This record gives sequence, C-alpha cells and structure tokens, in this order.
Amino acid sequence: MKPTGNPKSGKLTSGPKSGKLTGAAKSAKPAAKAGAMKPIYWVMLIGCVLIAVAYFTWDFLTSSPSADRLASQAVSASDAKDRLNAVSGLGMIKDKKVVVPALQRVVQEAKDPEVVVIALHNLGGLFDYQSLPIFFKALEHSDKKVREAAHGDLSRYFGGSLPNGIQYHVVDSPEHHREAVQKLEAYYNEKKTDIHNK
Repeated sequence: MKPTGNPKSGKLTSGPKSGKLTGAAKSAKPAAKAGAMKPIYWVMLIGCVLIAVAYFTWDFLTSSPSADRLASQAVSASDAKDRLNAVSGLGMIKDKKVVVPALQRVVQEAKDPEVVVIALHNLGGLFDYQSLPIFFKALEHSDKKVREAAHGDLSRYFGGSLPNGIQYHVVDSPEHHREAVQKLEAYYNEKKTDIHNK
C-alpha cells in the first residue's frame, strides 16, 4: 500500500483516513493485555505470602523469649496497667512448655497481688501438677486475694476440695496456714509419682 496524505505536511499514513486500526494492529493490542496480571491475582498472591510469613514466624512469636519478656514485664514494669497486660498476655500462650515456667516465675517474684492472682488463675487452668508446690506456697501469701486464688485453684486440681481432708481457711492465722501447707507438702511428696502421672 502506498503512503497517503499530504506530502507538504510531512505526515504520512498507512491506511484510510478513517483512523481505524488494521487487522495486524488489532491482534497486537489484546496480546499486550493478556500478559498483564489481573488485580484479583495480585490479591491472591499477597494473601499467600502473608499466610506463609505468619506460618513460619508463629513459633518465633510464641517462643520462650516472648514468654520471658512478658514475665519480666509482669514482675517489674513500673506501670500497673503494663504489669496486668503482660500477665494477661501470658495467658494467651498455648504452649505449656513455654508458658508454665514464665507463670511460675511471676507467681514467685511479682509484688503486685493482682498480677499474682491472674498468674495463679492462668497456671491453674493448665493443670500442671508439677506447679502444685507453688500453689502451696501461695496459700501463705500476705494478701487475702492471693490466698483465695491459690485455694480455689488447688481445690480444682483435687476435684473440688483439698486432699486427705486437709482443712484450710483463707482467714485463718498464719500458723494455721503453715500447718495446712505442711500437710499438703507431705501429701504431695508421698503421692508425687501418682500425681505427675495424671
């Protein structure tokens, strides 16, 4: 096909003046579109990447350093709200091997009675029988709410009441508390193997 147009204008065209694309040009345009990825595929790709990242980092996020960090905050954070948030965060960790030592540390080291109460409840919910001595010790705590929490969780361990008919009352004297704890410790040491096998 000969070029058409006005030679004086310097513009040449390769087809009729209608401006319509030729057959070859029409086929080239859809081919270019076919190579582009649709938005929905980008969304799916990003979603798969996020799932993969979450899968491979979940163990890291719930590993012992995280539990240790929360335990440290529960014990020593200067703000009461931060301490409570930290001990509550420990309750969200499902791995017993990771969270039990952290909760034990909080019960033993925390000075804030509210933090100790939450830690006892979280620990009691895990039914870790090796933690029983920590509950025994908490029965002698100076704060009444801590003693109540320890007694309530211990009773759940033993089916609703303390074993061997051992009597304990939260409002008893420290001497009576010590006597009850000594009996519990003797029972625990005698039945330790059976208790751990539960």
